[in-house]
Amino acid sequence: MAGEYDSDYSVLNIDLATVAGKIKNEIVQNGKPIAAVTVVALPVAAVGLVYLRFGENGDPIPLRQEALTIGRSPARTNGLYLDVATGQTGTLTLLIGLDVLISA
Repeated sequence: MAGEYDSDYSVLNIDLATVAGKIKNEIVQNGKPIAAVTVVALPVAAVGLVYLRFGENGDPIPLRQEALTIGRSPARTNGLYLDVATGQTGTLTLLIGLDVLISA
């Protein structure tokens, strides 16, 4: 039986210098129902050099602009990961939309 869902949101501010040169940085844990990710702020120098993955082994999605929203239906629960090229600095801000079951 399908339930009724609503969304809850979280804002993540990620210091790119702390994760630069690394792949598969987990930014949302497995088990969280991720319905959408919106890029709120992306440093200009990082355009095309930061990638988002739904799941550790998901295909990398290049972040190329602010206000980009990536929606998933049904929501993904296999974590959210970030790949960042070496030498990146600044703050990446993401709005994460989570599906929340409000009635069964």
